[in-house]
Amino acid sequence: MDKETERIEVLQENNTAQSTLESVLQTKTKKTNEVSISIPLSGAIDFKLLASMGFSKIRHLLLSKGQITGIHNFPDGITHMVCNDNLLETIDGLPDTIEYLDVTSNMIQSIDLSRLTQLKILRISHNKLQELKGLPESLQELHCSYNQIRHLDLKNVPNLSVLDCNHNHQLELENVPDSVIDIKLPDTVRMKIHKNDRISSLKDYEDYVRQYFRIKSKYDQDLKNIQSRSKQNKNTKRGQNKTSNAKRLPKCVGCGKPVGMIFSNKDEKLTAICGNSQPCDWKVIIHKGFFVDQTKLLYSFLEDIEEMKQKFIQHKLNTVFEYISEKDSGKLFEKELKLYQSTSEQVHDLLNIYKDKYFSLTKEESIRDKQKLIQDKLLLVKEALANHDVELAVRIQREEIAPLSNAIQREKYEVMKMVSVKVDKGVVVQVATTDNPELTHYLAQEQVDMSRLDENIGEKVSVEYFGNKK
Repeated sequence: MDKETERIEVLQENNTAQSTLESVLQTKTKKTNEVSISIPLSGAIDFKLLASMGFSKIRHLLLSKGQITGIHNFPDGITHMVCNDNLLETIDGLPDTIEYLDVTSNMIQSIDLSRLTQLKILRISHNKLQELKGLPESLQELHCSYNQIRHLDLKNVPNLSVLDCNHNHQLELENVPDSVIDIKLPDTVRMKIHKNDRISSLKDYEDYVRQYFRIKSKYDQDLKNIQSRSKQNKNTKRGQNKTSNAKRLPKCVGCGKPVGMIFSNKDEKLTAICGNSQPCDWKVIIHKGFFVDQTKLLYSFLEDIEEMKQKFIQHKLNTVFEYISEKDSGKLFEKELKLYQSTSEQVHDLLNIYKDKYFSLTKEESIRDKQKLIQDKLLLVKEALANHDVELAVRIQREEIAPLSNAIQREKYEVMKMVSVKVDKGVVVQVATTDNPELTHYLAQEQVDMSRLDENIGEKVSVEYFGNKK
């Protein structure tokens, strides 16, 4: 049984957590600072019960695996909260005294951490998070693997030492602090370092595109099912079959009528409209832009400039030998000079983008600074070993040198991914990464994310309509 179904059944048929909690609390002393519930609870909990029963010194709340669907009215002053492997969809109202929070293996889709100014350790793996914002500056460990997080900005957590964000597909990491000692990343991770301001994009553009294709995929599947059922109806008369088939179309997402929908991917646009002869107001218009490889575009402009230079020389010679009048030559030169200047500006902008991606002075300076720090730390390691202090040498290597080395790697490469291959009938083929001992694994690193190597020379990327909204 999946967790969604289990949660519904608990709320409808077995919401007994509050009464069970009260029975357990009756067996505990009022002076305790820890409430540890070792039996599984089912349903919602209201911790107002603690104060009403005289528990005023609680600092630790430890709830075992069960079917807890909600927690309300956390007591003030608690520092440790554990509720893993339950059925929580949200966890709100946590006091700002929390230092340790473990809600692993629940159904949490969002969490507000902005008030938790003393939080040091957060364990929230195996949930349904799509974003994780407002991380407090106090955070030292973040465990958020097996979620659906697409972007994680760690700018505000300068003291973070442990980061486990594995199994968040298509994750983009930003501002990973140098303090991170222990890090676990997905097989493919993108480091957000630079931004191409020339590529205009809507913040949620990719999400809208995914929604569009989800709608289209469902429509195509519904249409396929209808056609399949129609073919199986062999006992219906041929004339009746035609009449029936003409009306058998999937429902429009907007009006809900079985009139079908019309999808298009032309003219640099994704569109969808109601299939009725008089369409409803629901529609999708997404402008995709027209992207070309920046390097090819740059070389194309450079070739154009060389051709223009040759034309300038030719026009000058034509004027000298009076093949063309000075007046006509002047007009032609003025026209081509404007084109030359415009193309030169384009080349200048593209060269700046290219240099910023591959030869960023800021990035190179940052890497050099870290390399110098590593050399200084290695001298300390050498000194510690000379004094036979192996423990100090190892600690410097693990806690200071290794994080700096990892930080250099992250700055050098925007994309790092694990590539797995195997030999199949004498041919090396790429396969999904698993623990299969027959596979060979490689770390592939890309200095620049391939998605940033394109230049939009078409319309601005935008969502004109989606549904009934502009």
